[in-house]
Amino acid sequence: MARIKVGVTAHRRHKHILKLAKGYRGAKPLLFTKANEPVMKALMNSSALLLQNYSAFFAVSTSFAKAAASLIAMSASTLRFSSIPALLRP
Repeated sequence: MARIKVGVTAHRRHKHILKLAKGYRGAKPLLFTKANEPVMKALMNSSALLLQNYSAFFAVSTSFAKAAASLIAMSASTLRFSSIPALLRP
């Protein structure tokens, strides 16, 4: 079986990290080892922020569903799984 070399994969990964590090100060946009850590930290922070935004949106949509359900004297869970939400849309 032939030996698998990582040259192409590593080159592509390094180029991707350096592309994400554009706009950073110092050697970070130029050197992979300097860029890798702040880019990975930024990606982790961005995913955490997305999760936080989704949680906030879900809380608002839940309160909206409760308010709409109270208008028609129905529970929010029943409203969510019925065909009435299609009728309430403009």
